Amino acid sequence: MTNRPVLAAVVLALGLSIAGIATGVGFARGRAADRYVTVKGVAEREVQADLAIWPLRVVVANNDLGEANRAIQASVRQVREFLARQGIDSNQTSLQDFAVTDAYANQYGSRDQVTSRYVIRQTLVVRSTQPDQVAAASQRVPELVSSGVVLSTGSEYGGSAGPTFLFTKLNDVKPAMIQEATARAREAAEQFARDSNRWRDTRQFPRIQFPLIPELPMSRLVVTMLLLALPAVAAAQSPANPAVAAAAAPYNQVKGYLLKSAEQTPESLYAFKATPEVRSLGQLIAHVADGQISYCSAALGEKSSQPSAEKTMTTKTELVEALKKSIELCDRAYAQTDAQAMAPATIFGSPSTRLGALVMNSTHDFEHYGNIVTYLRLKGIVPPSSQRGG
Repeated sequence: MTNRPVLAAVVLALGLSIAGIATGVGFARGRAADRYVTVKGVAEREVQADLAIWPLRVVVANNDLGEANRAIQASVRQVREFLARQGIDSNQTSLQDFAVTDAYANQYGSRDQVTSRYVIRQTLVVRSTQPDQVAAASQRVPELVSSGVVLSTGSEYGGSAGPTFLFTKLNDVKPAMIQEATARAREAAEQFARDSNRWRDTRQFPRIQFPLIPELPMSRLVVTMLLLALPAVAAAQSPANPAVAAAAAPYNQVKGYLLKSAEQTPESLYAFKATPEVRSLGQLIAHVADGQISYCSAALGEKSSQPSAEKTMTTKTELVEALKKSIELCDRAYAQTDAQAMAPATIFGSPSTRLGALVMNSTHDFEHYGNIVTYLRLKGIVPPSSQRGG
């Protein structure tokens, strides 16, 4: 009987010890989870489509079912003849989705409002391994309309009556693209490591996406591989200035893309606008330079006396120099310590911190680099982030 209190005390102490160990392991794991950053690697290839699918949906309407049927057959025959003139073999076509609609069968409609009782639809689908041929033929569809053939958009084919171009040999380019995207993700992780000075290694856990993005000309595609989640693992000791290092990592990546875009784009394209309502390419570069001056001056607690590039500069030489000066200023801003970055700052009249200005600058840079990429692609220029070794 005298041993029972002792036994109970031992069991209680053992339970508390196990609970303490479990709690400590949980905290350790939680701390380790905070020491990951995720970077991305992107690789692109322009490829030639090797398959074209083109649905041609023919429609006729008539009050006589027999006449409507003869008309649909005549229209299909005209479509086949049109395709033959374009060099498209009849073996590459098939008939699908024959449908007849009787307007009188509509219990909610009024027969007095019916102008054509029967509507017949027939889809002829072209499936060709000659995409260029199909692309050329699709540009001559008005010839069919001129001959009296009525074509209708079919929602079952994505809402478009035009051809769809596919690339079926993705596995041929995938290994090299994975290697390239992995290298770029690792480069970004190592850049973060250099900025933070205390990050130990990288571990690769890729999730891969391979969207196909159609671009002009119509039979060409861009294969984009996005490699996600290449975490950089922190050492036991946190970075000296982890907050600023985290804000600097995306900036250090995008500033090079922005400068290369400005330097590599011919001056003749600086006036190009995607649409009349938006900034020109040169104005976008000027806007980025002005934004960096504004954000990074706020992050340094300084007032800039530099004139607005967007309002005063138009030539390539001027704008490239303005962008370089803004990058020099921002390099100083991102070299601050975390303690300095916690100082208050005012950004366009709103209270914030210097760190907030650094984060907003990185976001602003990437936002407008995305605009610049679109402009370059429209002019057939490969943006820096998609160039080999970019």
